[in-house]
Amino acid sequence: MHLGFRDPAKVTGAEEAIMDAFRQVRDEIAQKVPRLLENWIHAQA
Repeated sequence: MHLGFRDPAKVTGAEEAIMDAFRQVRDEIAQKVPRLLENWIHAQA
């Protein structure tokens, strides 16, 4: 299984823009992984 996320390390520019990119990916991970685990657990039942 693969969950795709943008690579925040590739962002260039001001420090705030770079930090925003890392925060966005962190938030995407925080949303997608729990949903993935829930779906997987329900599929196993």
